[in-house]
Amino acid sequence: MHAFSRAILLLTVLAACDNVSVRRTGALRTNVAGIQPRAATELSDMVAGTDTAESVRVALWVNPEEDSSVGDLDSTDPREVSWAAYRAGKRGSRDRVSALRAALRAWTFRDNEEARVVCRFLLDALVDLGADVPGDELVPHLAKSRLVPSLVLLAKGGWYRDRVLLDLFESDRAERDSDLWLACGNLLAAHRVEGFAAELLREQEFTLEVTVRDDQSDGWNTAVGMGGGAGCGFGRAPWVGFPPFPIYDLSRFPREGSVLFAPGPEPVYYGRKYRDGRPWSVSGTPYLPERAAGKVRLAWLAGLAQMESRLEVHTEFTVQYRDDGQFVQEVANVRTDLASMYGQLIDGLIGRGSLTWMEAASVPMKLHTTVRDERGRRWRRLPEVR
Repeated sequence: MHAFSRAILLLTVLAACDNVSVRRTGALRTNVAGIQPRAATELSDMVAGTDTAESVRVALWVNPEEDSSVGDLDSTDPREVSWAAYRAGKRGSRDRVSALRAALRAWTFRDNEEARVVCRFLLDALVDLGADVPGDELVPHLAKSRLVPSLVLLAKGGWYRDRVLLDLFESDRAERDSDLWLACGNLLAAHRVEGFAAELLREQEFTLEVTVRDDQSDGWNTAVGMGGGAGCGFGRAPWVGFPPFPIYDLSRFPREGSVLFAPGPEPVYYGRKYRDGRPWSVSGTPYLPERAAGKVRLAWLAGLAQMESRLEVHTEFTVQYRDDGQFVQEVANVRTDLASMYGQLIDGLIGRGSLTWMEAASVPMKLHTTVRDERGRRWRRLPEVR
C-alpha cells in the first residue's frame, strides 16, 4: 500500500477512536492532542521519504508544548520525557526539580543516543529553573553537547565543583577548546582553588629574546605570528517528535542573549538557542596561541597573589655589543631581574595561601633564552648564555 494511503488509514482508525479529526486543506493537517507518541512515531515512519513527511511531522507535534497530556518524566519513551522536561523548564515549574533530577539519574547510564538527547533536555530544564544539582550527578554529562549546561549547573557550587573544574582544566578536552579552558580557569581563580596556582606555574614558560647589534648593524628584522580556528559539529538526521533542541556554546565574545558565565581577564559567556529537527551541537574555539595563554595564566596568578606584577611571558632585550664579557653580563642582569620578579610572584602566592612551600619548590622558573645576532661583524661567534 502506498505510504500516503497507509498514513490516511492510520489516521482514520485513530479518528474512529475519538482521538483525532482529520481534514485536508491542500496538505495533510491533523488535530492530535490525544495521539500517543508511539502511534505518532508510527505514522511519521510510514510516510518517511514522501512529500507529505514534513507536513505529517509538523501536524503531529505542533501542540505538545501546550498540551499537558503529552509528556511524562516517569515514562520510558524518550519523547515523552523530553517534552515533560521542556515544559517544566519553560513554565518555571520549580516543584519539578526533584523529578527532573530523578529522571536525569535514570537516563544517565543508558548507553544510546536517544538517552543522551533526553539528558540534554533534562539538563536544559534544570538550567532554566536555576536548580542546585550535586556534582556527582553532573560529571557523567561533562562531554559533547551536554558539557556546557552541566558546567553551568556545576558552577553554582558544592564540594564537588572545585575538584571537577581543576580536573577538567587539566584535561585534553580543555586543551583542545580554548573557551572551555578559559571558563574553567576563570572559575578556579575566582574561587581560589587549592592546587590551581601550582598547575599554572607548571605549565608556564617564559622566553627572553636577545638581539645583539653593533655599530655595523644594518636594518631591523620583525616577525609577527597569529593563529586561531573554530569548528562546529552537527548531529544526525532529523529526529521526529522531540521539542526544539537546546544548543549551548561558550564564547569569549558576547552576543545577543548570551550570559556572562565566567568573569576574568578573558571573560567567557554562554549562549543558548533552540532548533527543531536534529540534536545540533557546537564546539568551541580550538586554538589559543601559547603567548596569549601565557598572558592569561600570569593574570590569574597575579590575581591569586593579589599583586601587580611586571613579569611578562615574552621579554625582548637589545644589547649593543662591545665585547663578550659585556654581552654576557648584560644578558645575565636581565635574567636575574626576571628571576627576581618570578620570586616575588611566588612569595605573593605563598603569602595569600594559594601556593604551599612544597609546591613552590617543585615549580622553578622555566626561562628560555634565544639570541639573534645582528652584528655587522659576525666573524666571531658569541659566547653561549643560559
